[in-house]
Amino acid sequence: MMKDKKVFFWDENTDKVDLSGYTHIRAYHGCRVSNVESYIKEGIHSFSHKQAYKIVHDTLLQCDIEEKEILKCFNERWDDNTDHFDKVCVNISKEDILHLSGHYLVYGSEFICGMAADLFCQYKLKKIGKPTLIECHIDKSKFPQSILQAIENNEVKYGCWDGGIYLLDDVSPDEIVEITYPQKIYDPLFSCYYYTK
Repeated sequence: MMKDKKVFFWDENTDKVDLSGYTHIRAYHGCRVSNVESYIKEGIHSFSHKQAYKIVHDTLLQCDIEEKEILKCFNERWDDNTDHFDKVCVNISKEDILHLSGHYLVYGSEFICGMAADLFCQYKLKKIGKPTLIECHIDKSKFPQSILQAIENNEVKYGCWDGGIYLLDDVSPDEIVEITYPQKIYDPLFSCYYYTK
């Protein structure tokens, strides 16, 4: 018999907490998407090398970069031993995403943003897709034990951790509870706020 779902909602006023009574944890995924339907149907998932290249290719073509330059830059930057697209990243703090780590919403993934910087077209990423914040209620078993401990000790509140999390598994469509389009996002690359229309 499946236990009733009980979601832990972190906020900056949270003190230390015992997560043993919770089944899920609220977290947020910030991104810049052209097709939000794919998230609704497929959830938030990792990508293979081939899938990642297709995303990078399709995005940077819209920045007027030639295919051979995209491939060259991708091959120079891709490292199978580094987390690029093979892990799902979320944050327990909505405020952190909007007011400290807004680059995910302003430019998209760090990998694509880095490639765009190398190819001198980073600013063009702001015209592709839409800044999107996805709220999720994620099964606690998808969080590394060290992260669960950090949440219980509220290491975010005490400045020991920024709230960013690499999950052990993908976020399923039924774990997505709300999709919003923030209009005011901090852009850490320019140390100012970015406003959407």
